[in-house]
Amino acid sequence: MFSKSDFQEWGKKDVVLFASVMTRIKGRKDDSLLSTYGFRGFPSFAILDAEGEAITKKMGRDLPSMRSAVEAATSYSKLKAAKAAGEQVDEAKWFLAQLGLGQLKPDEAKEQLEKIELSGADRAKAESEILVMELTGMMDRVRQDRDGVATEVYDLYKAGKRLPDDSQLIGFFAAMVSIGAKTADDAKGYLWAH
Repeated sequence: MFSKSDFQEWGKKDVVLFASVMTRIKGRKDDSLLSTYGFRGFPSFAILDAEGEAITKKMGRDLPSMRSAVEAATSYSKLKAAKAAGEQVDEAKWFLAQLGLGQLKPDEAKEQLEKIELSGADRAKAESEILVMELTGMMDRVRQDRDGVATEVYDLYKAGKRLPDDSQLIGFFAAMVSIGAKTADDAKGYLWAH
Protein backbone atom coordinates (compact mmCIF):
# COMPACT_ATOMS: atom_id res chain seq x y z
CA MET A 1 0.00 0.00 0.00
CA PHE A 2 2.80 2.46 0.86
CA SER A 3 4.19 2.23 -2.66
CA LYS A 4 0.89 3.16 -4.33
CA SER A 5 0.74 6.66 -5.79
CA ASP A 6 -2.66 7.51 -4.26
CA PHE A 7 -1.34 6.72 -0.77
CA GLN A 8 1.83 8.73 -1.36
CA GLU A 9 -0.15 11.70 -2.67
CA TRP A 10 -2.51 11.59 0.32
CA GLY A 11 0.44 11.26 2.71
CA LYS A 12 2.08 14.39 1.32
CA LYS A 13 -0.90 16.69 1.67
CA ASP A 14 -3.24 15.45 4.41
CA VAL A 15 -1.14 13.90 7.18
CA VAL A 16 2.32 13.76 8.67
CA LEU A 17 3.59 10.25 8.07
CA PHE A 18 6.23 8.73 10.29
CA ALA A 19 7.73 5.33 9.61
CA SER A 20 10.33 3.60 11.70
CA VAL A 21 11.80 0.14 11.48
CA MET A 22 11.70 -1.07 15.04
CA THR A 23 14.87 -3.14 15.09
CA ARG A 24 16.67 -2.23 18.28
CA ILE A 25 19.81 -0.23 17.70
CA LYS A 26 21.63 0.82 20.87
CA GLY A 27 21.44 4.56 21.36
CA ARG A 28 18.84 5.25 18.68
CA LYS A 29 16.31 7.79 19.92
CA ASP A 30 13.09 6.09 18.71
CA ASP A 31 13.82 2.55 19.92
CA SER A 32 11.11 2.68 22.60
CA LEU A 33 8.45 4.07 20.26
CA LEU A 34 6.77 0.72 19.60
CA SER A 35 6.29 -0.05 23.30
CA THR A 36 5.41 3.57 24.17
CA TYR A 37 2.13 3.17 22.28
CA GLY A 38 1.48 -0.41 23.35
CA PHE A 39 2.32 -2.08 20.05
CA ARG A 40 3.82 -5.53 19.96
CA GLY A 41 4.65 -5.87 16.29
CA PHE A 42 4.50 -4.26 12.93
CA PRO A 43 3.06 -2.96 10.82
CA SER A 44 1.37 -0.89 13.49
CA PHE A 45 -0.64 2.24 12.82
CA ALA A 46 -1.75 4.99 15.19
CA ILE A 47 -3.10 8.50 14.94
CA LEU A 48 -1.54 10.87 17.43
CA ASP A 49 -2.90 14.22 18.52
CA ALA A 50 -0.76 17.36 18.80
CA GLU A 51 0.42 16.30 22.27
CA GLY A 52 1.58 12.90 21.02
CA GLU A 53 -1.28 10.95 22.61
CA ALA A 54 -2.51 8.00 20.53
CA ILE A 55 -6.18 8.72 19.95
CA THR A 56 -6.63 5.55 17.94
CA LYS A 57 -4.78 2.44 16.98
CA LYS A 58 -7.84 0.89 15.37
CA MET A 59 -7.99 1.53 11.67
CA GLY A 60 -8.09 -0.48 8.52
CA ARG A 61 -4.95 -1.09 6.55
CA ASP A 62 -6.40 0.47 3.41
CA LEU A 63 -6.43 4.06 2.20
CA PRO A 64 -10.22 4.63 2.54
CA SER A 65 -10.08 3.46 6.18
CA MET A 66 -7.06 5.63 6.91
CA ARG A 67 -8.64 8.67 5.29
CA SER A 68 -11.79 8.13 7.32
CA ALA A 69 -9.82 7.73 10.56
CA VAL A 70 -7.80 10.91 9.93
CA GLU A 71 -11.01 12.82 9.19
CA ALA A 72 -12.56 11.50 12.41
CA ALA A 73 -9.38 12.34 14.36
CA THR A 74 -9.48 15.95 13.24
CA SER A 75 -13.09 16.31 14.31
CA TYR A 76 -12.50 14.34 17.52
CA SER A 77 -9.62 16.55 18.67
CA LYS A 78 -11.64 19.74 18.18
CA LEU A 79 -14.74 18.32 19.86
CA LYS A 80 -12.75 16.87 22.76
CA ALA A 81 -11.16 20.28 23.40
CA ALA A 82 -14.59 21.94 23.28
CA LYS A 83 -16.03 19.39 25.73
CA ALA A 84 -13.04 19.89 28.05
CA ALA A 85 -13.73 23.64 27.97
CA GLY A 86 -17.32 22.98 29.03
CA GLU A 87 -18.82 23.90 25.66
CA GLN A 88 -21.83 22.16 24.15
CA VAL A 89 -20.91 19.99 21.18
CA ASP A 90 -22.98 18.49 18.40
CA GLU A 91 -23.70 14.97 19.69
CA ALA A 92 -23.98 13.55 16.16
CA LYS A 93 -20.51 14.86 15.26
CA TRP A 94 -19.11 13.56 18.57
CA PHE A 95 -20.64 10.13 17.90
CA LEU A 96 -19.25 10.00 14.34
CA ALA A 97 -15.79 11.04 15.52
CA GLN A 98 -15.71 8.39 18.25
CA LEU A 99 -17.04 5.80 15.84
CA GLY A 100 -14.51 6.71 13.17
CA LEU A 101 -11.67 6.21 15.63
CA GLY A 102 -12.92 2.83 16.86
CA GLN A 103 -13.60 4.12 20.36
CA LEU A 104 -17.03 2.48 20.53
CA LYS A 105 -17.93 -1.19 20.62
CA PRO A 106 -20.43 -2.36 17.96
CA ASP A 107 -23.34 -2.80 20.38
CA GLU A 108 -22.65 0.56 22.03
CA ALA A 109 -22.45 2.22 18.60
CA LYS A 110 -25.74 0.65 17.47
CA GLU A 111 -27.45 1.84 20.64
CA GLN A 112 -26.15 5.40 20.23
CA LEU A 113 -27.03 5.41 16.52
CA GLU A 114 -30.68 4.77 17.40
CA LYS A 115 -30.71 7.79 19.75
CA ILE A 116 -28.95 10.24 17.42
CA GLU A 117 -30.53 11.83 14.38
CA LEU A 118 -28.18 11.58 11.41
CA SER A 119 -28.56 12.64 7.80
CA GLY A 120 -28.77 9.94 5.13
CA ALA A 121 -25.08 10.10 4.19
CA ASP A 122 -23.89 10.22 7.82
CA ARG A 123 -26.24 7.39 8.77
CA ALA A 124 -24.99 5.26 5.89
CA LYS A 125 -21.38 5.97 6.88
CA ALA A 126 -22.08 5.09 10.52
CA GLU A 127 -23.86 1.87 9.54
CA SER A 128 -20.93 0.93 7.29
CA GLU A 129 -18.41 1.56 10.07
CA ILE A 130 -20.47 -0.49 12.52
CA LEU A 131 -20.63 -3.31 9.94
CA VAL A 132 -16.84 -3.21 9.61
CA MET A 133 -16.48 -3.44 13.41
CA GLU A 134 -18.88 -6.40 13.53
CA LEU A 135 -17.07 -8.18 10.69
CA THR A 136 -13.70 -7.60 12.33
CA GLY A 137 -15.00 -9.26 15.48
CA MET A 138 -16.38 -12.14 13.43
CA MET A 139 -12.99 -12.63 11.77
CA ASP A 140 -11.55 -13.29 15.22
CA ARG A 141 -14.10 -16.07 15.74
CA VAL A 142 -14.00 -17.71 12.30
CA ARG A 143 -11.43 -20.37 13.25
CA GLN A 144 -13.58 -21.61 16.12
CA ASP A 145 -16.94 -21.42 14.35
CA ARG A 146 -16.63 -20.89 10.59
CA ASP A 147 -20.16 -22.06 9.78
CA GLY A 148 -21.73 -19.97 12.56
CA VAL A 149 -19.85 -16.86 11.41
CA ALA A 150 -20.81 -17.59 7.79
CA THR A 151 -24.47 -17.75 8.83
CA GLU A 152 -24.19 -14.42 10.69
CA VAL A 153 -22.51 -12.72 7.71
CA TYR A 154 -25.03 -14.26 5.31
CA ASP A 155 -27.84 -12.87 7.49
CA LEU A 156 -26.22 -9.41 7.25
CA TYR A 157 -26.08 -9.82 3.46
CA LYS A 158 -29.76 -10.87 3.35
CA ALA A 159 -30.62 -7.79 5.46
CA GLY A 160 -29.09 -5.60 2.74
CA LYS A 161 -25.82 -4.79 4.50
CA ARG A 162 -22.92 -4.14 2.11
CA LEU A 163 -19.36 -2.92 2.32
CA PRO A 164 -17.81 -0.37 0.00
CA ASP A 165 -16.05 -2.12 -2.90
CA ASP A 166 -12.66 -0.85 -1.71
CA SER A 167 -13.06 -2.16 1.86
CA GLN A 168 -10.29 -4.40 3.08
CA LEU A 169 -12.96 -6.78 4.43
CA ILE A 170 -14.78 -7.34 1.13
CA GLY A 171 -13.00 -10.66 0.53
CA PHE A 172 -13.93 -11.97 3.99
CA PHE A 173 -17.51 -10.74 3.59
CA ALA A 174 -17.89 -12.41 0.17
CA ALA A 175 -16.31 -15.68 1.37
CA MET A 176 -18.66 -15.89 4.35
CA VAL A 177 -21.70 -14.98 2.21
CA SER A 178 -20.65 -17.72 -0.22
CA ILE A 179 -20.58 -20.35 2.55
CA GLY A 180 -23.83 -19.09 4.08
CA ALA A 181 -25.58 -18.95 0.70
CA LYS A 182 -24.43 -22.46 -0.18
CA THR A 183 -25.77 -23.75 3.15
CA ALA A 184 -29.08 -21.92 2.57
CA ASP A 185 -29.21 -23.15 -1.04
CA ASP A 186 -29.38 -19.52 -2.21
CA ALA A 187 -28.02 -19.44 -5.76
CA LYS A 188 -28.44 -15.67 -6.08
CA GLY A 189 -26.43 -15.01 -2.90
CA TYR A 190 -23.80 -17.53 -3.94
CA LEU A 191 -23.43 -15.84 -7.34
CA TRP A 192 -23.19 -12.42 -5.69
CA ALA A 193 -20.29 -13.67 -3.59
CA HIS A 194 -18.44 -14.94 -6.63
